[in-house]
Amino acid sequence: MELMTALQCFSHSAINCDDMLPAGAARIVCSGLADSHETGRGMFLSVDILWNMLHNGSKINIAQQLDCHDCIRALNNAFTYLITKGYSQADKQLRNDILVIAILIAQCRPTAPFVETGFTDLVALCCTYTEGIDIFHLFQC
Repeated sequence: MELMTALQCFSHSAINCDDMLPAGAARIVCSGLADSHETGRGMFLSVDILWNMLHNGSKINIAQQLDCHDCIRALNNAFTYLITKGYSQADKQLRNDILVIAILIAQCRPTAPFVETGFTDLVALCCTYTEGIDIFHLFQC
């Protein structure tokens, strides 16, 4: 958690964001989303770091790092988790942030595996329901 906090501090600078890319920071942070469901703080830090990197760093290079099945699947799983188990306003904001991150990746990398990982289907399903309707039952397959 201390490493994630440090990365969060470093991600506020464009120079630091670009310096983190050769180490694969975007991919590492995104893959960490899969392990952070139990601790909301870890998910928040991961999303905040990715958001800052996309905002302050080279969007094209960061999107290129995130253009893999593992990263898109991690975003998909975090999004699904927040839809099914996130009820607070902070959870809804985090869900929306993940959606914006996915859109930024898709803008830079149109061939990113959103369809192959099921993320596109999930977003389409969520767009057809309002927040007032409990769509949790749709995820119980």
